Amino acid sequence: MTRHRTSSHRSPRRQSGFSLLIGMIILVILTLLLVSAIRTNTGNLRIVGNQQVMDESIAAAQQVIEEVISQNFTIAPAAAVRPVDVNGDTNADYSVAVATPGCKSNTPIYNDFPNIRPECLASGSMINSGQVNAGGAPIGTAQSWCSLQLWEVQGESTGAAGGGALSSNVRARVTQGVSLFVPTGTSC
Repeated sequence: MTRHRTSSHRSPRRQSGFSLLIGMIILVILTLLLVSAIRTNTGNLRIVGNQQVMDESIAAAQQVIEEVISQNFTIAPAAAVRPVDVNGDTNADYSVAVATPGCKSNTPIYNDFPNIRPECLASGSMINSGQVNAGGAPIGTAQSWCSLQLWEVQGESTGAAGGGALSSNVRARVTQGVSLFVPTGTSC
């Protein structure tokens, strides 16, 4: 009597080749997923880095504008160019050019102007608007000793040479309005 094997199992030699093929396919899929995740993260890091450099450039321009307007810039308005170091390494990271500030308007102020400064009132003895002057007339209709000037100050920040690959290509323009009480008759 001859026995034939009717086993549902294949020989181990045939099975080991198929398992190797499945293992290789899974490794390729995992590698592709990993490469895709790395590329996505690299792109996100570039976006965040570019936004940080742009924010630094805007802050540098704002810093120089604040320096210009903190002085009495209305006497002799002039353009200015200043280097800015944002990371504290004593090297200029940005160069900021502030254009000559421009006066946009010069409006006389009357004594009834809200929150008027005491030194602007038409009478030195008057402290609050709504009172009467020495002649008994309301001071609310009289012109004060001040005018309100509106100025526009623009600064443009550019990355300094050697400031890194990102900062050397960045430009940011900031415009700031400034209102000032000035003595009446001050030219604009």
